[in-house]
Amino acid sequence: MSTYCWDLGIDWDAAEDFDGDGDCLLQTGFVGFPQPGSPRDDSPVNLRTGDTVQFNIYDTTDTTDTYSVTFDSVQVETKCVDGQSTADCPFKDETSPFTLTPSSGGQVYSTPFEETLPVWNCPTLTIASGADGGRFVIKITVKATKTDGDGTETTKTWSVDPEMLIGTAG
Repeated sequence: MSTYCWDLGIDWDAAEDFDGDGDCLLQTGFVGFPQPGSPRDDSPVNLRTGDTVQFNIYDTTDTTDTYSVTFDSVQVETKCVDGQSTADCPFKDETSPFTLTPSSGGQVYSTPFEETLPVWNCPTLTIASGADGGRFVIKITVKATKTDGDGTETTKTWSVDPEMLIGTAG
């Protein structure tokens, strides 16, 4: 059983994506820890029963401005690839879609983003028994509100194109 971190990056200056739904691109990086304290870039298709995944949300905005962030929702939607499995979600005790609740983790170094950034940690999830026999697609959507020092609020939504989770990407 291995531990993985799925780092998600929100950028308040990001442009909207191409499909016109108003969402911004959610940056992602997947990191495995084959040995404690030795992170390496990895792929979610390597996940197996009993592995754990920690979702972390980093603010990657390039600014020195002071503001606070409140997360309105962090939603994870999974779907099995046709003919692969009868389960809709590879995570133990979860049904797709489900919501994660982030809590502030201070400033932490992100291996994929290669810098120390403000981070919010979500609960750790475990791959369910037998999930590694199938292939799943995962979509993550983050909605947050930024409050500037003068009280001005800005709300944005970020999402990632569905990524393959567990199994091969064919």
